[in-house]
Amino acid sequence: AVGPSQAGQTQLPARYDAREAGRTSPARDQGAWGSCWAFASLLALENSLLPQEVWDFSEDHMLHNPNFNFREEVGGDYMMAASYLLAWQGPVTEAEDVYGDGISPQGLKPSKHVQEVRILPEGDRDAIKRAVLESGGVQTSLYTTMTDQTSESEFYNLEARAYCYPQEVDPNHDVVIVGWDDNFPKEAFPAQVEANGAYLCENS
Repeated sequence: AVGPSQAGQTQLPARYDAREAGRTSPARDQGAWGSCWAFASLLALENSLLPQEVWDFSEDHMLHNPNFNFREEVGGDYMMAASYLLAWQGPVTEAEDVYGDGISPQGLKPSKHVQEVRILPEGDRDAIKRAVLESGGVQTSLYTTMTDQTSESEFYNLEARAYCYPQEVDPNHDVVIVGWDDNFPKEAFPAQVEANGAYLCENS
């Protein structure tokens, strides 16, 4: 467990991997639907409960929330996930509502009551790292040119599993940051980056 030091905050390590601390749920496949936002939000929630509690929450139930009134392939965002969780409409378990069948049973009760969702300051790398240390993962958005696990991209180095899109554009995908390495070599990225360092992300 990581707690505050006498100075008010812990010293951040140069490298951290939540997988090594048993703080990551298994990566799951969203398939062809625009459901990365639901996968990322529930993965971050599952990670926050590890290693003491192991859960598999239902993305299907979040996607079929009648208050959203949209089709699964359209996509969503973290605010939709937060509203679903904070209204205690979920989460329910995957066993209660299986992903990808196009339906969601009525009358399911939440397995957990989420009390708080924290929005971190944009670009505050130390705040992101501290949140990963504390909770096992931070949901974030990025822009990707890849559409599935078989995609190739001029911005992705498959051997190093390093991706960086070098321009500022609106995000189109959600993942969960589960670690970092401040010394990850900038040369591993196909795109030119300013300095060494990378986040470790879990993807759906």
